[in-house]
Amino acid sequence: MPLTQVSSRLIEDTLRYVLGANGTSDYTFTGKGLTGTVNDPTLTLSRGHTYVFENRNSANAHPFYIKTSIANGGTNDAYNTGVTNNGGAGGTEIVFTVPHDAPDLLYYQCSSHSNMAGQLKIAGAVADGSITAAKLGNGSVTADKIGSGQVTEVKLATNAVTQTKIADNAVIVDKLPDSVISTAKIADNAVTNAKINGMAASKLTGALPAISGANLTGITAGITEADQWRVTSDFTMGTSAANITSNWERNDTTFDKIGTGMSVDGSTGHWTFPSTGIWLIQVHWIGERSTGATHWGYHYIFGMNDGNQSNGFELAKSYIGNAANNNRNTAFMQCMFDVTNTTTHKVLFGYYDYYVGTTVYKGNTNKNENSYTFIKLGET
Repeated sequence: MPLTQVSSRLIEDTLRYVLGANGTSDYTFTGKGLTGTVNDPTLTLSRGHTYVFENRNSANAHPFYIKTSIANGGTNDAYNTGVTNNGGAGGTEIVFTVPHDAPDLLYYQCSSHSNMAGQLKIAGAVADGSITAAKLGNGSVTADKIGSGQVTEVKLATNAVTQTKIADNAVIVDKLPDSVISTAKIADNAVTNAKINGMAASKLTGALPAISGANLTGITAGITEADQWRVTSDFTMGTSAANITSNWERNDTTFDKIGTGMSVDGSTGHWTFPSTGIWLIQVHWIGERSTGATHWGYHYIFGMNDGNQSNGFELAKSYIGNAANNNRNTAFMQCMFDVTNTTTHKVLFGYYDYYVGTTVYKGNTNKNENSYTFIKLGET
């Protein structure tokens, strides 16, 4: 091609380079961005653009290769992506359309003379969709390069989310479908009383373990307090009212108390309840007439709600009378007493002989001739 035609073509097409040679040491370039003829220049090429390298050297004299490395010389490391006629000579046009994923640095080199070489710097933006998976290094995409909300369900592989990737308390009730928690997913002893809202009788199967009243909420545990006392020896009833203050013992032959039990003040005869509640008090007593005179023996239960006997009141009363000499009579009395305060609410047992003061109040340490029973029926 005449030089006038070459010059005209260079002006019209600024992406074309014409190659000559300086012996076997250098390629000579004329073309875009070069002033005159330049030996082995470093060229800057843009991604997505096409460049033509017209090798004017004689056939087979200086084959022109675009390469990824010039260390090995010859035809080694040729870069053929986007290149037509790579290694061309003798007027051949080597056409290079720079891929968007091309390396940032390529080289050109003569396959016959390794000194004839230079750099091709690849510049320019990466086009949309041009970076493929093969061009990404392992671990190269970091968390801060992923936009918020960009990882969708279809991008998660099956079984990809493991336990260690779920934050504590991250799974809330709304995220659990109905009926998804099976028996196998509930740990032993994990369901506590507070998590049970009622239970149908049909759900109770098999043998039930022993249940104590103390472990049942809202269910009366039966009798929690019961006590029985008796008078251990005889005494004669006088004509003046008096409290029984002595000769007391708890029944120790046929019964032992339930709960804490009652206590009596030996100086006043006042009885103290172990707990508040509705109490049933029962008295069974035997009196014996010791003379022939007509008379009556009285026995009573006396209550107090302020701890003061002078402000007290009769809860129950019974009597025996008109008995022959040495003849015994039996009487029974009972009452219910609402104890709301164990410090102020007390009872005592009193007696008197209405006529001559000769009725004998019977006592026995081996059996209940006169007995006093206290049973707590329920809460106040």
